[in-house]
Amino acid sequence: MSFLNPVNEPVLRFSSTDANAPQINYNSRVAGDVKAVLKACLVTGYGDKASAGWTAENEVNNVIEFVSPSTAMSDYRLGIDDTSTSSTTWYYQYQNLRVNPARNAQTKNIVQIDKTNAENGWQLLVTPRGLFFVEIFYSAHVSNTIARISYWGALKSALPAVTSKNIAYWCIGASSDMGLPYIFFDASRTAYRHFNLQGHTNLIPSSANVDMLSVPEINASSGSVDIDATLYYREATDFVAEQPGMIVRRLGSTTDMYGVYDGLYGTRDALYVNVGTTYNSESLISKYGRNIILYLDYWEY
Repeated sequence: MSFLNPVNEPVLRFSSTDANAPQINYNSRVAGDVKAVLKACLVTGYGDKASAGWTAENEVNNVIEFVSPSTAMSDYRLGIDDTSTSSTTWYYQYQNLRVNPARNAQTKNIVQIDKTNAENGWQLLVTPRGLFFVEIFYSAHVSNTIARISYWGALKSALPAVTSKNIAYWCIGASSDMGLPYIFFDASRTAYRHFNLQGHTNLIPSSANVDMLSVPEINASSGSVDIDATLYYREATDFVAEQPGMIVRRLGSTTDMYGVYDGLYGTRDALYVNVGTTYNSESLISKYGRNIILYLDYWEY
């Protein structure tokens, strides 16, 4: 569970387009709609699709906590309080103590989207050590899809040994009240993310070329190129961890700025997710969006 002893965890994929998958009515949000999706994917399965093998604890109405099948995550339970029609609160239990990350109430009232469009939906990518919840929304301003991504799980540690806490939570995209994609890389915007890696709590997302990835503008000038990088985490000048399962792309033009689609990254299957914003113009969506590439085969911890 570190750079010295990495572990590859296979990825399971669930989607609102699967037969008999639970659906979210984005035009009329209700309490428990996110909870129903996560429970079906992680615990019960749906149709002829088996679950990810997690278990549920402390379920009361629209509150539930999920327990990973991995012994490496035995100290944690992912909690969802979905009693509201306007937001879903994410939290976790560490050794039976509740932790509430900053800005953990994800709005259900996504604005500037076509709420009745058939392309609205969700995908869940999960391993025993973490998950990405991808919410897909059809933007009327660009006539294409943009997304919001939430991550909960462990990080790939650069520490020689991890004997206690290793947990991350963050949410970016498709909402003005959560983190805009480019802000995620801003060192001053710590409220948009939560990390605890054996006492390291002030981690900042960085990259092999942080200046290129963190600047807000798309550089669409002649000769621009895409910039891809693994997402790392640093504390001050120390390199501390890596984000599993993910590549960040700073696009050199707006041509590929929109959509959520399958493809190859090198030789590996991947989900390309354009993480947008709810600004009401194409130029601002392009300026502040980012492209996130999620591996579909395995994530390395």
